[in-house]
Amino acid sequence: NGKVTGIKKGNATINVTTEDGSYADSCIVTVNEKTYPVTGLTLDKTSGEMYVGDSINLIATVLPTNATNKNIRWTSSNENIATVTNAGVVKAVGEGETTITATTEDGNHKATCNITVKTKKVEPTIVSVTGVTLNKTSDEMYAGDSRNLTATVSPANATNKNVSWTSSNENIATVSSTGVIKATREGTAIITVTTEDGNHKATCNVTVKQVKTEEPAEPIKPTIISVTGVTLNKISAEMYVGDSTNLVATVSPANATNKNVTWTSSNENIATVSNAGVVKATREGTATITVTTEDGKYKATSEIKVKKKQPVTISATGVKLNLQKSSIQVGENTNLVATIMPENASNKEVIWTSSNESVATVSKQGIITTLKEGKTIITVTTVDGKYKDSCELTVTKKTNHDDDIYKEVKDNNKDNKEVKEKNEIKEDNTQIIGKLPQTGEELFFEIGIVIVFGMAIVYYIKYRKNRDIN
Repeated sequence: NGKVTGIKKGNATINVTTEDGSYADSCIVTVNEKTYPVTGLTLDKTSGEMYVGDSINLIATVLPTNATNKNIRWTSSNENIATVTNAGVVKAVGEGETTITATTEDGNHKATCNITVKTKKVEPTIVSVTGVTLNKTSDEMYAGDSRNLTATVSPANATNKNVSWTSSNENIATVSSTGVIKATREGTAIITVTTEDGNHKATCNVTVKQVKTEEPAEPIKPTIISVTGVTLNKISAEMYVGDSTNLVATVSPANATNKNVTWTSSNENIATVSNAGVVKATREGTATITVTTEDGKYKATSEIKVKKKQPVTISATGVKLNLQKSSIQVGENTNLVATIMPENASNKEVIWTSSNESVATVSKQGIITTLKEGKTIITVTTVDGKYKDSCELTVTKKTNHDDDIYKEVKDNNKDNKEVKEKNEIKEDNTQIIGKLPQTGEELFFEIGIVIVFGMAIVYYIKYRKNRDIN
C-alpha cells in the first residue's frame, strides 16, 4: 500500500507502476542509522579528598544507557592542583582545591567533582648511626698536595649523618669540614672522622714526603647519581589510524647521571614508537608503549587506543547543466552533462526528469531521446541536497530532403547551385549536422543587390533619354 519500512542504512528507489498503461514514477529513500541522543551525565563522586601523589578514578555514567555517542571530555579547573586523563583518572599534584568536569560530546551535558588535595604529614623515623668507615685507612702524600677522604656512615638510611674531621698534627696535614686533606710538610698525621650521632670514629694514617716524584696524582672520580624512577606525560591516549603523538619521559632525579631510555611497543602492528618517543598509529586496536631506563631498568607505560578515522563527507552545494536552452529535430538524440559542485562532493548521484515525456524522454545518464514536435523542460536534481538545474528543449519537425542537400535557384541567371555542406553550432550549443537551407540574411542581401542593380538600369535609361532630347 506504499508504506516504506527502513531496514538498514543506505539508499533505495521505491517504484510505482500502473497496471493500466504501465505509467511509472519513483522516489529515492535514504535510510539513516537510528540515533539515541544523550539526556544527562552523572559521576560516581561529587567531591573527594586526596593527598599529593595519590590517584583516583572517576566513573561517568551517560544517560540513557543506550545513547549512541557516549564520548566524554575531562577537564581540571586547576592542573597545578590535580590533572585528569581521558579515562577519568585524577592525579593529585599540589595542595589546594580544583573542580574536575566531565562533558558529553553529544549535548554538552556536564557533571563535576570538587577535589581537595592535601600534603601527607609523615612523621620521620629516627635511624641511629651504628658506625663509620673511610675510603682509605692510610695514604702517602707530598707537601703541597690535596686529597679527599670519603666517610660512609652506617646504616645508609641513618637519620643523622653529620660528621666532624680532625688532624692529630696540623703542622703536617690539615683536614677541612668536608674531608679534604692538605699536606703541609714532611711527617705523619692521623686524620679522624667522628659521627655526631653515637660518636663513632674512623682514622686514616697520612705520611707526608718532602720531595714529590714524577708519579701523577690520582684523578678525582666524578660522582655518579643513580636513576630512581621514570614517568610519562601520558598514561593513556586515543589516536586515529595515521596520527602521531609524542610521549615525554621524565627520569628521576633531574640530575641523574645516565638518563638514557629505550622505547618498545607491545604490538607494532597497532602502534610503533621511535627512539625519541614519537608514537605512530598504524591500525585499529590497543598497544602498550613502554619506556625503560638504561640505569636501574625502571619502567613507565602508556596505553594507546587506535581508532579508524571516519571518512569526511563533503555535501553537494549545487548543480549546473552544460546547456540552458537547446533545439533538436524529432528522432535525434543529444546528451546533457551535469556538473556537481563542489568537484569533490561525496555523493554525485543525480535524477533526470522531463516535464513532457511525450515530446522527449531523458535517461539516467542524461541522454535525451526526442519523440515528437513540442517543448519540454529537462531537469536534473542532485540526490544530496536536492539542488536543481534545467534546460529548455524545443523539438522541431525533421526536415526530409534528398541527401540532406538544399538547392536554391537565382532569378538573375537561373543557374542551380548546390549549397555546400556545413556543420554548424547553434547559439544554444546544440549541433546541427547536414546541409543547411539559405538563411534569411543571405536572401535579403541578394534581393538588395537586385534592387540596386535595377535602379541603376532605370537611371541609365533616363539619362540616355535626356541626352537624346538635348
